[in-house]
Amino acid sequence: MTSSIKNAQINHGISDFRLLENDLEIEENEFKTSTSTVLMIDISHSMILYGEDRITPAKKSSNGF
Repeated sequence: MTSSIKNAQINHGISDFRLLENDLEIEENEFKTSTSTVLMIDISHSMILYGEDRITPAKKSSNGF
């Protein structure tokens, strides 16, 4: 924005300030994102509470990672 206003002042003067298409400066940015995946398994006492094994099925589902 600052460069575009500066160009307009240089090209047209301060007394006749106009911002025209030729005054504009465009800056293109490319943004890249990255992601991470975390798989957390609860191994607390409640996972084997009442004799029911919940840890083994959870481990099997994580084999694809």
